[in-house]
Amino acid sequence: MEINWHITADDKACVKAILEEQRNKELVLDRYKRNLADTKPRVTKDAFWRAMVCMRLTLFAPDGPEESRNAKFRAQPGFPLAYEVMCKERGIEILIRETIRTYEIGGLFNKMAHDLAEAFKRLENREWSTALDQCNRLVRLEPRETEIEVADYINTFEGFGPWQARGILQELGLTRYEIPINSRVTKWLNEELKFPFTVTPIASLYDKHYYKLILDGVCKLCAECETYPCVLAAAIFSAQDEVSKLNI
Repeated sequence: MEINWHITADDKACVKAILEEQRNKELVLDRYKRNLADTKPRVTKDAFWRAMVCMRLTLFAPDGPEESRNAKFRAQPGFPLAYEVMCKERGIEILIRETIRTYEIGGLFNKMAHDLAEAFKRLENREWSTALDQCNRLVRLEPRETEIEVADYINTFEGFGPWQARGILQELGLTRYEIPINSRVTKWLNEELKFPFTVTPIASLYDKHYYKLILDGVCKLCAECETYPCVLAAAIFSAQDEVSKLNI
């Protein structure tokens, strides 16, 4: 059984409108500069671990305007949970839990700390080579299928679902097609684009088949608009950040 996505003129007009409106915004320009670059810097242990930490915490503390606690945490000059810091600490789960409590990022501190500690232990237990090799498959432009394979690998870490796996890759500037579908994206798909069925962010966090179904439609739409999902997502994020700032 297959779904045949039919893109209408209204669909394309909706995409082109938000792209035009947000075309000079910093986040959109960053996607062109990093994600669409022909070649990208190779991923290091520090960069990958930082992206993992940020994406795991973002599940319960969605990024918003610059004023958000999560944005401030990520902008620290010396990242509190940097790879080199973790390497010097024996009680890494305690360190992670107390750090996120201190910065008051989201909830479920114990679960987040456990998942990150287990991910770090797995990486340190001879997994780093595989993790970096997978990510570095994307330092040159690759088809969507390769991006999916790399995201599926990251999805094997405990607590890291389809959304977070793609968030890590986008944080690293590696992906063009596989984007994190969070509440801001689902809100735009449902309310502005009028997606053919209601997209639920909770399902997209955990079910990779549901996730691929939604992204199939987004990729088809972007192809017909001669853009990439990473650029569209940046425009959506930027537009909704502006609305959030107006309501502060």
